[in-house]
Amino acid sequence: MHFSEMLKKYGINLNKKEIKTIQINTGYACNLNCSHCHVDANKNRTETIKKEVIDDCLKFIKNCGREIDIDITGGAPEKSEFIEYFIKELRKLKNVKRIILRTNLTILEDKKEIIEVFKDNNVELTASLPCYTKENVDEQRGNGTYEKCINILKYLNSIGYGIDKNLIINLVYNPLDDYLPSSQKELEKDYKTNLKNDHNIVFNNLYTIANIPIGRFEEKLKKNNRYEAYMKLLEDNFNASNAFKVMCLDTINIGYDGKVYDCDFNQMKNLLSQNAKSYYIGDLTIDDFKDNNIPVEDYCYGCTAGEGSSCQGNLS
Repeated sequence: MHFSEMLKKYGINLNKKEIKTIQINTGYACNLNCSHCHVDANKNRTETIKKEVIDDCLKFIKNCGREIDIDITGGAPEKSEFIEYFIKELRKLKNVKRIILRTNLTILEDKKEIIEVFKDNNVELTASLPCYTKENVDEQRGNGTYEKCINILKYLNSIGYGIDKNLIINLVYNPLDDYLPSSQKELEKDYKTNLKNDHNIVFNNLYTIANIPIGRFEEKLKKNNRYEAYMKLLEDNFNASNAFKVMCLDTINIGYDGKVYDCDFNQMKNLLSQNAKSYYIGDLTIDDFKDNNIPVEDYCYGCTAGEGSSCQGNLS
């Protein structure tokens, strides 16, 4: 059953509520080549945000007239030549509440200076660490990745991240293959115990995020003849209550070129936000998104299955 039909079956309409989060994708370049990546990011991608687009985003955010959380993603946002400028300008805006930046950690190995920018501007880090064991991390993200992540986490702890109340670092777990995440609460306990005991590392929260069947993960599923089985798993575990809490309801997503979407997954499939006025952030105000219907596809089952999934972890 198509996801739209499933929503209809339960009498659910996905229309925009009050916008609380603006997510900006700064581009698709990345130093890693992870098997689960929905962006299909890698070191050869050249798509990157321009300063004019950043300035239009800043203008849009400033004119929102309400408190807003900013979520910066990629690719690897640290690859953008304007990332420090963007963070510093965001922090000047009185209505910006949280600045969240998604990092794979490894890219920070030779970028200690940008970590200082994060610290000075109270940037909340959301760091990908798909497991607390070396074998599983290196399998998904490449040999040597785990050790680099651990070293950076230790450094972040040493300057106050995970310890100082204003320096938050959250970790992200996603399954190694085509199954749903287990309990976020239980996994967080396991992560905290193992990372503390093995490496004396602390962090704030663990987010579990389902693997969405697009991008490189979709390619992997189809190559292994597992795509249909995984889609069935997601549909069979549809949880209607999660549909009332999915992130697209109160989030807008902006691409590196300034085009506007309802989530990063829709961005990768070029499924634009359905507003009548324009698709470019510089032409819009926050009121243009009021009550807009949100376009969906079958991969949306990934956000509603089981405990649910979002960029801020589970929904249940």
